[in-house]
Amino acid sequence: MSAWDDAAASALLGTRRRAALPPSLLTAPGPLAPAAEHLAALAAQDPARALLDAAAVLAPWRRAGRAPALADAPDDQQPAPTPTGPDEGSALAPAAVARLELLLASPRNDEVTALLREWLEAAAQHGRRLPAEHLPRLLTDAARDTALAASLAPALGARGRWLAALRPDWQRVAGRHAQAPGGPTDTSPEAAARTWGTGSAAERRLLLAALRAVDPAAGTALLAGTWAKESGADREALLPLLADGAGPWDEALLEQALRDRREAVRTQASRLLLHIPGTALRERWTARARAAVRAERHLLRWRIVVVPPEPLTADELRELGGLGGLGGQRRPQGTGERAWALEQVVAAAPLDTWTSASGRSPEQLVSAPVDDDWRDPLHRGWVTAASRQGDAEWARALLGSGESSGVVARTPPQQVARLVALLPPDEAGAVAARLLRGSARTSSTVQLVLDAVPTPWPAVLLDAVLDRLARPVEGAAWADRSLAATAALRLAAGAGAAAARRLGDPDPTSPPGHLLRVLSFRHAMLEELR
Repeated sequence: MSAWDDAAASALLGTRRRAALPPSLLTAPGPLAPAAEHLAALAAQDPARALLDAAAVLAPWRRAGRAPALADAPDDQQPAPTPTGPDEGSALAPAAVARLELLLASPRNDEVTALLREWLEAAAQHGRRLPAEHLPRLLTDAARDTALAASLAPALGARGRWLAALRPDWQRVAGRHAQAPGGPTDTSPEAAARTWGTGSAAERRLLLAALRAVDPAAGTALLAGTWAKESGADREALLPLLADGAGPWDEALLEQALRDRREAVRTQASRLLLHIPGTALRERWTARARAAVRAERHLLRWRIVVVPPEPLTADELRELGGLGGLGGQRRPQGTGERAWALEQVVAAAPLDTWTSASGRSPEQLVSAPVDDDWRDPLHRGWVTAASRQGDAEWARALLGSGESSGVVARTPPQQVARLVALLPPDEAGAVAARLLRGSARTSSTVQLVLDAVPTPWPAVLLDAVLDRLARPVEGAAWADRSLAATAALRLAAGAGAAAARRLGDPDPTSPPGHLLRVLSFRHAMLEELR
């Protein structure tokens, strides 16, 4: 951790809980030594003022960088960095450089950030070399924006990675897509024990992930050996890595994690135990589900018979991760305890519980009548199960024909979006188009579903967007502006010609005008990078 990071941590926690001055500053050599002496004396009398003075000293020092070391430099001066090798990629066209400079100079908002990310991703895709003079600005911005960092890292090239290695915050940007230092993680027993015992948090996560890829049980044994000594934050960060290669060897540790103080740890443990075939937890909840719900044939029709379970006990809620159950929300006001228990029991069971027992398809089960008005909690449970288990066939059945199926209208918008995200792009686009055409205004459900459709949006969704913008609804100007702003970044950049034919020559400040302007900008931007 740098002196600046130390000072920031002290400011966050307060000088009563943490030393006011970074240790590395107190022993600073060279030009910072006189300031360090002054700050050390001040800290004994007024720690808060000393911390503010330290920030005043460190801020310009941090911005100024450092002078290159000379061959006969004194011992307390940092050695000169090793020169970078030849850079990768081909040079950018002047127009592409000008476009990048325009984006960097523009006031930063969501649209500008999205355009900058698209520019960087296209530059990496086409093997273009980033201008050296803009690397510091890009790295600094990306250090504060994880989404931008994900787009920048693959485009950095040799020079960018070399430069990023010179500052800790820049290292984190490049490291998101970089291999562990020294090459692939060594998973031999001796090296694993050494790294697990003395490595950094990042090195330990890399080791556990590498072990799970080659010997899942060994990874579990390593984590189980130190589980009781791990901090809460480390338990929360390490447990999700067991999802890769999850199997019976994980059950004992996951059962222990169900009793963790952190709800996030309990929730992850519950989901993994319900996912692994044969675990005691999965078998218990499957049995409860079968006792509560069954499909029966009555004359020529199938129907769903429900025997609602008793309200969930505290121990049963703990098995699902906490009071929020599998849906992550506490029992809504107005929902009965047995209805909510039914929803949780159904959500916890494997989806093939219903198809294997009845021989019916998900679509047939979703469309079957449900006895005694238990339809809504049953369907909500299936929605949560499909989202949690990543089942596209069940998602397709539950989404049905859009809002006319009723399931979408009765399901929270976030859950609908999760179902749509499970579908192939063309199907997801078709569902979004159907919802968009079926609503007079762009509702929160429609907006979240649009966000769930992979980019670039398919033609069926382009048609629905253009239909909406070509025939604006009175009182929906704000919704149309939001739709145009989203579509301008999600549609294929080449869709501008089709949009212009449909929308004509609109006012540049209107939603259609905004859509055409951004599509034109993106099309020119991507052409410059080819």
